[in-house]
Amino acid sequence: MKSDKPLPKKRRKNTIWFIIFGIILLGSGIYFLIQQNITSNGDIVWETDTIGYFIDQRDQHKYEVVKIGEQVWMAENLVYKPEYGNCWAYENDEHNVSKFGYLYDWETAIISCPKGWRLPTKSEFEILLNFTKLKYFSDYKALMLNGKSGFLVIFSGYRSIANNFKGASNGCSCFWGNTEHDKDNAVRLNINYKEETHIYFYDKKQGFSVRCIKNIQK
Repeated sequence: MKSDKPLPKKRRKNTIWFIIFGIILLGSGIYFLIQQNITSNGDIVWETDTIGYFIDQRDQHKYEVVKIGEQVWMAENLVYKPEYGNCWAYENDEHNVSKFGYLYDWETAIISCPKGWRLPTKSEFEILLNFTKLKYFSDYKALMLNGKSGFLVIFSGYRSIANNFKGASNGCSCFWGNTEHDKDNAVRLNINYKEETHIYFYDKKQGFSVRCIKNIQK
């Protein structure tokens, strides 16, 4: 015969906590699956409105990402080593790659960004400098490691055509863009110890760093 006697208070309380705990576990599991799906597709996981990360599916490297104005940039130098082309560790020491990334000639740089990313154009470099200059009053200070933009530049130097390595730690950073001046020269952004930022065209055989920009769907 079925009893209508209510559950004891202690048992009801335990049952409620069990249900709450189950809901929390279920929610955590769903969140984990969503995050796994996002990162496995190489999409950006946003941790704030402007700071996030993504995982390069080619080598599983995790890159910090920053949104500056309407642009989305890598917040660290590219470390991908392509199967073909020319890239160098600073001073040919692979231990430097984790800090500085690789230095690429232009022909290699243009094909080395992950899917959905690419080298920035000259005008996109100009937009970056103009935005940070207007918002933070100094594009140089805003773009450096402790700057407010989140771009996080450290001086990673460059490789000359003569195979000399210069400028790391206390000199400059140079970043390739995809805009060509002619068959031998392409655009680069230079940020140096004099607190200067310059956009020039340079010989494609030089070894510069890469900061990829995200393709934005409009």
